[in-house]
Amino acid sequence: MKGDVFVSAQRFFRGTRVSFAIQRSSRRRFEDVFGAFAPEEYDFQFQKTNVLVKLLQRDYASRSEARRLLANLEKFSEIVLDFRDVKSVGQGFADEVFRIFAHRRPAIKIATENTNPAVAAMIRHVRGQ
Repeated sequence: MKGDVFVSAQRFFRGTRVSFAIQRSSRRRFEDVFGAFAPEEYDFQFQKTNVLVKLLQRDYASRSEARRLLANLEKFSEIVLDFRDVKSVGQGFADEVFRIFAHRRPAIKIATENTNPAVAAMIRHVRGQ
């Protein structure tokens, strides 16, 4: 057996696994990345999050889909929902996110980015704009 090879039965745990990679030559600074999500105005705590909405699917219709997307986001003070590559959202989904959730948690700022015209129109509709 080689000294650098180890074989065992892999154990699986329920939960979320997060990983990342960065090039050694990257010019990004830790302070810049940390500051984007835990800025001074939040006492350097992670109070901001960006959610890539398409990770779950590309079309959303129901309130239950909205609730799955919003799970545990009440822990943040600022949420940015990135709708890149999301084709459509239904009225129930949009209402649950932008009216119900927002009304129940008025201290949380919800912003959007990369919305196509159809998604933006539905969000405006449920917000009453």
